[in-house]
Amino acid sequence: MSHPTIRQLRTMVLSGVAAFVLLGGIIGGVLFVKNYLPKRVSNVLPQSQAIMANEADQSALSAVTETATLIVGKEMYVDTVQEGATVYDMMRRARELSSLKFKTKKAAGMDAFVEEINGVANDVKKNMYWVYYVNGQSAQAGISAQTVKPDDKVEWKYKKMTNDQFLMTNQTPITQ
Repeated sequence: MSHPTIRQLRTMVLSGVAAFVLLGGIIGGVLFVKNYLPKRVSNVLPQSQAIMANEADQSALSAVTETATLIVGKEMYVDTVQEGATVYDMMRRARELSSLKFKTKKAAGMDAFVEEINGVANDVKKNMYWVYYVNGQSAQAGISAQTVKPDDKVEWKYKKMTNDQFLMTNQTPITQ
């Protein structure tokens, strides 16, 4: 029985190291995708037949139909846009057809004010509020008044704001 040469041992060690590095890269990539990219949920909104997980997928779908995107945390919902549809309409549709959960209440001059999304409620004492943005700009109307157009991106963010800052968004008055 012959023993491996130094060269053969070196090749085996280098092959093992390369396999270890490759496996680590694959595992790291999977963990990154799982934890940091929006989740893909299929058939959440049947008219669009898909939830898109990245900008390239959204662009491809938008080229075929007139769609808008709703983003809440890591969840992304793409749906066709009906003329006159509002942010509230889009959210109700996503709630009916997916895992999105939200609670609203009537507020002065509005049909609906969002109090809670996916179990996270506005907290007046800690100045934490759900605020939504349309195409990167803070919305200037309540969800039942803000219409959605093709290619719009509606994003909800839970953020710290003073009551005065929140009032300036025109999304609702704050009562304590």
